[in-house]
Amino acid sequence: MGKKVFILGACGYDYSDAERFGILVHLPVPTNAKWDIAAVFDALKEGLKDAEHDDYLIVSHMPSVVAVATAIMVEWFGCVNFLIYRFDKYEENNLILDNV
Repeated sequence: MGKKVFILGACGYDYSDAERFGILVHLPVPTNAKWDIAAVFDALKEGLKDAEHDDYLIVSHMPSVVAVATAIMVEWFGCVNFLIYRFDKYEENNLILDNV
């Protein structure tokens, strides 16, 4: 299937530049759950179940949602690959925490 770019919630941005990194996958985050980290965790754990170690997260949502998604990816893979919008395009930034 190729690499996936996970977009956390519907923020109304133009994500077309991110398509050069992989297939865009929109993960719905329940709006009523934004104050309930456990509910955000449950929703993201389900939404990210098909994630692979080389997939990406787009950083464009509430910090708590990004933090939970990051924690899930690091727990599963020891790293997380971010796409950050900068200077009118997405740039890749990787965080590697795997001590193995």
